[in-house]
Amino acid sequence: MERFFLDLRHAARSLWRSPGFTAASVLTLALGIGVNAAIFSLVKGMLLEPLPYEAPRELVAVWQDYTERGGPEREWWSYPNFRDVREQSRTLEDLAVFGGWGPTLTGGEVPIPLNGAVVSPSMFRMLGADPVMGRDLTYQDQEEGGQVALITHALWQRRFAGDPDRVGQTVDLSGRPYTVIGILPRGFQFPFAPGAEIFGILAPNEARGSVTMRAIGRLAPGVTLDEARTELAGIAARLEEAYPRANAGVGVAVYPLQAELTGPVRSSLLILMSVVGLVLLIACANLANLLLARGTGRDTEFSVRAALGAGRGHIAGQVLAESVFLALLGGAAGVLLAAWGVDLLVAMIPAGLPLPGVEGIGIDGGVLFFTLIVSVAAGLGFGFLPACTGHTKEYVRFWQGLGRTQEPIPPLSIWETEPRYREH
Repeated sequence: MERFFLDLRHAARSLWRSPGFTAASVLTLALGIGVNAAIFSLVKGMLLEPLPYEAPRELVAVWQDYTERGGPEREWWSYPNFRDVREQSRTLEDLAVFGGWGPTLTGGEVPIPLNGAVVSPSMFRMLGADPVMGRDLTYQDQEEGGQVALITHALWQRRFAGDPDRVGQTVDLSGRPYTVIGILPRGFQFPFAPGAEIFGILAPNEARGSVTMRAIGRLAPGVTLDEARTELAGIAARLEEAYPRANAGVGVAVYPLQAELTGPVRSSLLILMSVVGLVLLIACANLANLLLARGTGRDTEFSVRAALGAGRGHIAGQVLAESVFLALLGGAAGVLLAAWGVDLLVAMIPAGLPLPGVEGIGIDGGVLFFTLIVSVAAGLGFGFLPACTGHTKEYVRFWQGLGRTQEPIPPLSIWETEPRYREH
């Protein structure tokens, strides 16, 4: 370890004496590593991080499957079919549906359009988003057709200045009075509609052929996805038999909720990650060429060091130390570029993307660790060939210095194993 730090100190002094080469190398690495860090932050935040809900791996998107009748695999639900599946299923701990809602907040000087949704009563309990003030929606609200609403913490702060007395009061929505019964937790975003700020109770529609709602479910403890699919397929078959006119050829499709939310961007992000990885490889190849060119002008330095007793491994290690030191400098500069680039990339994400938590994407500990690993790997990668080349040159000079120029130069393996050569 002590020798490693000595090599790094020597590498820093050597690179300081070549400011032009160092600046060009650091800039090249900063661009390559910075772009990789920025894209990885998107991949981590959108594909690798769990959804911001309670036990997110148990959440599933549940669709009606219309493929047998020539329709889509992911079709919305009618309320009667949803109700029957919810009552009959044992593999789903709960199932809830939602539909679109776009009320206008009136009663003030200027009407304010809001993004919202109407949901079945158990939706927020299933997601683990209990109101921080007030109460949740209930089935009694649904039976009574009550005009009640939950609002997000952000809307409560922005529109109502965080007034705690707002709970229990009425607001005018599209000219109708609604009672605000609760405030959802800070940062809560609704799946499939992360921009929704206000939620009302879903009114049942008894037309079995009217598909106007999407469903989210939670697997029961210990139940696998395949078990749920098997059970729901049986329920769909029974409903088809009971209601052949509306349910002929209608099945049920079940997928992990996170896979459904990230589906629109998964392929694009993975392709983009591969492309920027290739850019970094090209940058490393260019730097390897620069180091090789620089090494041709260091013959005197290597000869002096060999004459002073530096072994072939020490010289090769010094070249690697310089490349790793360059990569660490480039990685540090790349993090600064990535911090700016992430904000730009997040701003370019379509507003309608149904993935909660996009706004929280940034440079965190996971991204920094990824950048460190990439930097060290890049340094070892583009420094390996120059180190091996410098090793070989030093070995040839050593052999010729023994006055054996007329003899064939033996392979490195002999030099490394023969005591009479190794001791030199």
